[in-house]
Amino acid sequence: TNTEPSFFGRWLLLHVKADWEPKDSGSLGKVYKSGSLIYVDAQSFLEFSKAKGSGNEEAIEDAKAKLEYHILFEPTEKSSYAGYSTTKNYLILYSLDDVKEKLTFFRLGANGGEFVLEGGDKEGKIQDSSASGVDAKDSDLIWYSTSSYTQPSTLNLADASKYGKDDFLIKESLKALPDMVRI
Repeated sequence: TNTEPSFFGRWLLLHVKADWEPKDSGSLGKVYKSGSLIYVDAQSFLEFSKAKGSGNEEAIEDAKAKLEYHILFEPTEKSSYAGYSTTKNYLILYSLDDVKEKLTFFRLGANGGEFVLEGGDKEGKIQDSSASGVDAKDSDLIWYSTSSYTQPSTLNLADASKYGKDDFLIKESLKALPDMVRI
């Protein structure tokens, strides 16, 4: 298939594996690039699929009108998709920008609505970063780990909902490898 599906809240997330032009939505003529991460309302998607299976043209057209794809990430010449993780209310997107790691935080909109960009790294960093939900169903706390050539691997407890705020997101550094010995 051209996409890899997953779900978050009411949304069907699609990681596009090869350039893809949906033939069945209001996005006719739009080609989603290989490496994109897009999302669509899962219920609308399923209703459209069911209508298509019924062969009822009126039901197909009604369902098609509700089917709208949204882009979370689209690759460029210098950027690529690397994955994502979730918490109760946040999707944390991993990408590579000039082969440097970049995290971008999206919050679910009000009542599970469209994703809202909360912020993220302005540019890629020469470090390894990862963030995964401590309890993705009930909390926005994350395990946030970093390591680089000059900094030891560090595991932090962080709060995705604090991203970009004065107290930043790290609540507590839990463990770190010792600094390298200098001679």
